[in-house]
Amino acid sequence: MTVDPYRAIAPLYDRVLSPLLRTIRRDIATYIGYRQFRSVIDLCCGTGEQLRLLVGQERTLCGIDNSLAMLAQAKQRGPESIEYHLLDAEQTTFSTNTFDCAIISFALHEKHPAAARAVYENAWRLVRPGGAIVLADFSQVPAGLKGFVYGHLAIPLVERLAGRDHYRHYRRWMENGALESFIGGQGSGADVISRPFGRCCLCCAVDVTAAGLSLNNSLVLLNRALADQRITRKEGSDGR
Repeated sequence: MTVDPYRAIAPLYDRVLSPLLRTIRRDIATYIGYRQFRSVIDLCCGTGEQLRLLVGQERTLCGIDNSLAMLAQAKQRGPESIEYHLLDAEQTTFSTNTFDCAIISFALHEKHPAAARAVYENAWRLVRPGGAIVLADFSQVPAGLKGFVYGHLAIPLVERLAGRDHYRHYRRWMENGALESFIGGQGSGADVISRPFGRCCLCCAVDVTAAGLSLNNSLVLLNRALADQRITRKEGSDGR
């Protein structure tokens, strides 16, 4: 039986971490309201706080997560109008072009690069042309005092406390160029929504076009995934 890594932290998540993310979540809600999106899916929704901020205006709201403990907290907080599903964000059962908007908030950096790409590609599949994918995650660390305090001290400390695997993925995320590099190969411009935590985080929206991910970009994703697998095998052979 697979152990839920969020089982212990789920009851405390909203009290400990949600206050730190509330401003950026409100920025996302403001953006979605401005774009007048009526159907929204939150991939890796956690305790559902972002979706609760979107309740109203006749929106259809859906959250998916692979943590039963986090979803239990989300359902407990309601309201019943939000649909929650125990699903892996890499492989959902929803039809193509179902939603106006997909949100992926601070969920990419904690995954293996190939898994993070799979989640992003799935978001492209789920969102209809003319919609948007809202991304919030750690960005490249800027120069200056705030960048040093947040990007080299505070954030790495929190990520280290999240566990060895989590921290390893975070380190690789940063070494690979963080969110700017992640979306840079998609051939689409991104609208910046906000830059919190001393500009060490980026919240942006990528418009979904009818063309979606081009063949060239798909090949780039495949090459990166294969390279990551080679790195993982090499690390294993070195005994690390």
